[in-house]
Amino acid sequence: MKKILLCDDDGDISTLMQLIVSSMDLKFASVQKITDIVKLVNEEKPDLILMDLWIPDIGGEQAVKDIKADEGIKKIPVLLFSATDKLDEICEQIGADGCIKKPFDVSEFKTMVNTFLNSRSVSSH
Repeated sequence: MKKILLCDDDGDISTLMQLIVSSMDLKFASVQKITDIVKLVNEEKPDLILMDLWIPDIGGEQAVKDIKADEGIKKIPVLLFSATDKLDEICEQIGADGCIKKPFDVSEFKTMVNTFLNSRSVSSH
């Protein structure tokens, strides 16, 4: 069973995502802060990472950069998950594989997640 790792400090979002992901027959893990993203990813071994831009302690931008700089985990798709107006721009700048703007449509979210889970080499970066 494939696994999604959510990195978001909003407990309501985490609860909602757990409901959506479990309905998709996927494993789910979430964290509300990040100190060492490489260690976390190596422990959780997710197939897809959803990353909020404003997650404490290191922030989503730095976390994505750290993931993409590590040979062992850089192929795991990372989707930025945020309400910022500059999401597409930030996504491109830091090398994330895609983005989901909050608030999101559940069916569009499921489609995007399935697309990334079914093609592990989607990244064009």
